[in-house]
Amino acid sequence: MNHRYLIGGGFRHSLYAKKSQYFELAAGLFYEDEEYPKLQSNKLRLNVNGFVRVKIIEKLFLNSITYFQINTKDSSDIRLFVEPKVNFEHDKFTLSIIAQNRYNSKPYLLNKKNDVFTQLSLKINLFE
Repeated sequence: MNHRYLIGGGFRHSLYAKKSQYFELAAGLFYEDEEYPKLQSNKLRLNVNGFVRVKIIEKLFLNSITYFQINTKDSSDIRLFVEPKVNFEHDKFTLSIIAQNRYNSKPYLLNKKNDVFTQLSLKINLFE
C-alpha cells in the first residue's frame, strides 16, 4: 500500500449501559482514498458499528465489535468485520481469547475475500 487516507464522522449511541456491561450502536460516513502499486481507489462508505460487553460470570466477559461498511455507489462492495473476545479480567492481568473475521466482497491485490484470525493474549498490568 502506497497510502491510505480516511476522513469521516458519525454518531454513537448507548442503548444499554449498566455497571461494566453495555450495548452501543454507531453509524456514519467516511471517505477513503487508497493507493496500491497497481490500483487507485476513492470511495464514500456508509459505516454501521455495534459494540457489546456482557458479563458471563465474575471476572469473565464477552466483548464484541462488529462493523458493516457499504460503498455508497456500489452496493455489492461491502466489508464486514466481526471480533468476539472472551476476557478473564484480574487486577494484575487479563487473559483473552480473540477471534476475528474480515470479509471483503471485492478484495484487491493480495487481500483475501474472507480472512480469519485467532489469538490468545496475556496482558500484564505492571503499574496497577
